[in-house]
Amino acid sequence: MILESASVSQQPADFGKLALSHPQPASSFSGTARRRREGEREGEFVGRKNPLHTKLCDQLGIEYPIVAFTHCKDVAAAVINAGAFAVLGQTQSTPDEIDANIRWMREKIGDKPFGVDLVFPASVPASDNIDQLRADIPKEQFDFVEDMKKRHNIPKWRNTPVDWNLGWLNKETPQKQLEVVLENRVPVLASGLGNPDFVLKRAHEQGV
Repeated sequence: MILESASVSQQPADFGKLALSHPQPASSFSGTARRRREGEREGEFVGRKNPLHTKLCDQLGIEYPIVAFTHCKDVAAAVINAGAFAVLGQTQSTPDEIDANIRWMREKIGDKPFGVDLVFPASVPASDNIDQLRADIPKEQFDFVEDMKKRHNIPKWRNTPVDWNLGWLNKETPQKQLEVVLENRVPVLASGLGNPDFVLKRAHEQGV
């Protein structure tokens, strides 16, 4: 957003005297203020450009220059239907889950634009799973963690840690996730990690 600035006098103003020396009929002032408030409520800014309509609004086809990031599709749909833009984080989702979430989003928001966030890590194995990755961790690290858990009474997790399913554990998973996003022609592809340069040409050709 662009903030307009104005120079002001260094001397403090006596606004009470200013108001007394420049009186304005109450009926005229209240009528103008009322019309201005009514116009702004309707999105019509009297004599000036709507400050909430920026270049970003034109680029994304949204009403307000607000972008939300969330892993909750209900929140994303609510933000978008309110006139803003939302990016749905999907690094922890399987390709089938991403496909289902994209379809769900379109059922809730219609043809309004939205984004999906994936990651494209470079310094990870090509296709190792969590068991293979854990096998590379030195035993001393596991011993340290177990000792700390005992000393601080930290219980064992009840469910599989979410981090074990994240897309940045290898290079294969993000590629499969990406295929789903491209096939569904999601309007915006966001990347919070890695370089998406390898997919830009294809994404643009598919309208992403």
